[in-house]
Amino acid sequence: ADAHALQRMDPSVLLNTTHTVAHRLMKNSVSEKLGLRGYALLTDQCVVAARLNPEALGLVRHAETFESVGEVGAWVHDLDARWEHERASRRVRVTEANALARIAIEVPAEPAVIWAFVTDPANRVRYVPGIVSVDEQSAGGRRGIGTTNHCVHGAGAGLEEVLDWRPFEYLTLKNSMPGMPSWVTTEEVAPTDAGSTVRIIFQRQRSAKDRAAFAAHQDEVIGLYQMSLEHLRDYFTLEHDPEVEVAAGV
Repeated sequence: ADAHALQRMDPSVLLNTTHTVAHRLMKNSVSEKLGLRGYALLTDQCVVAARLNPEALGLVRHAETFESVGEVGAWVHDLDARWEHERASRRVRVTEANALARIAIEVPAEPAVIWAFVTDPANRVRYVPGIVSVDEQSAGGRRGIGTTNHCVHGAGAGLEEVLDWRPFEYLTLKNSMPGMPSWVTTEEVAPTDAGSTVRIIFQRQRSAKDRAAFAAHQDEVIGLYQMSLEHLRDYFTLEHDPEVEVAAGV
């Protein structure tokens, strides 16, 4: 029945029919037929009532058939694809407007080479002072947004979470350590005639309380990052042949 016919039905019949359809649709064939895990299933009635244009929204036509109800026309929205699209289009980057501090250094290697090196946790011990090991956790085994790194250094440990991931350009990290507020950094790599500029921008904490608490550790934290950049430059200048596997870490 179309939406206009349903409007002319007895309210009690309409209620029972709507409940029956909703119940039947809980056991549908969307995953089997379309291979989707996360999805929204919208009946024709729902689409009409919400005044949606399903084709413009990229919804896929679908239908279910039930005994005593007949065929129920519907549209399917792929939520996994939608989430991936939103995640890919959403940029998280520390800008000059909300920057607390910034440091930079020149490195004699191309951006892709530096990116492959610094995003591989196994290389941290080569240029970050005090790092003993890094345990990486990535959904699906692929580095990117949502990847976490558990960094062990001396008697302590820290946690990094990737908030944004733009290969060969920049990545944004949320950094956490016990006893101090978390901080966010954007690490950029830009090409130059002699190689690349590696730049780290620290985001200013939002609350006055966090700003005051981080201020007690600020010089130490930024100093550690500065030393890491210097070690990175020295690694490529003195020890490393830039002809490395660029694909690693992408």
